[in-house]
Amino acid sequence: MVLITKLYVFDTTGLLCVVEFRDDNFEVQVEWPEEISLRGAKFVATALRYKTETGKDTLKASKNLISYIGDKYIIACTYKKGDEDIIVGILRKTYEILSALKSFDPNEIGEVAAKAVITEFSK
Repeated sequence: MVLITKLYVFDTTGLLCVVEFRDDNFEVQVEWPEEISLRGAKFVATALRYKTETGKDTLKASKNLISYIGDKYIIACTYKKGDEDIIVGILRKTYEILSALKSFDPNEIGEVAAKAVITEFSK
């Protein structure tokens, strides 16, 4: 069972895609209102500043929202009750997979990220 409910993939400028998990399926979203784009850009700026100031690559933004801050992508998620270390490990693994991806297509990035998450929870 996938404990992650939504996965947010950002690059260094803003939100690329949102993956919503339902049971063993997922849906990739790549379009949203302008306000969401602005909030995404603000989150990226906050996360990058946090990493620069603290040297930490994980940020717990709220009770059930945690993110992994890499050089190319920031992978954040909302999750059901679960071990945060496991969730962060899955975000790190997803980041590694996306970093090797040569595509800039948000749909493809979302699909690869979703499959990585599902694969990690299947282990």
